[in-house]
Amino acid sequence: MEWSIKSFSKCCAVSSVPFLEGDEILCFICMNLSGEIERFDVLKGNISDFVPQGRILGQWKKVFSKENSHKTEEIQKIFHYEEFFFSLFDGEKSREKEILKQLFAFLLEKRRILRAFSKKNGKNQKFIHIKTKKEFIVSLEDFFPEDLTSLENVFGMFV
Repeated sequence: MEWSIKSFSKCCAVSSVPFLEGDEILCFICMNLSGEIERFDVLKGNISDFVPQGRILGQWKKVFSKENSHKTEEIQKIFHYEEFFFSLFDGEKSREKEILKQLFAFLLEKRRILRAFSKKNGKNQKFIHIKTKKEFIVSLEDFFPEDLTSLENVFGMFV
């Protein structure tokens, strides 16, 4: 599995229309049919025309702004991590999703967005979303170094 790292686009992946200040954009992380991970940024109004070649792993929403302070960008990035984590529980399960759930759960726990609770059978960890009290069960199964190598760049897609 390879990652095609692409940061935030300046235009819609469906229509190629440039993003304007205040546009609502949906950002998708997808695995294409050849196993490569790709990012697509789509104007909210074009979402019905978006057809990924493969499967969607996760997504988040973003409001386009040409000028953000560094602090605002960091706050938005954490919000996008949180929304992406939630989306990993939608749709079909996959090994990539299970690894990403684990990585993002620990990241969000460190940021005090999730709180870890007791393990179940030593293979799952319960996390509680602090604001909503929603529970998430995350697999703690081992993964291999090559799994991490192939997933390490996903965090660069949240720009």
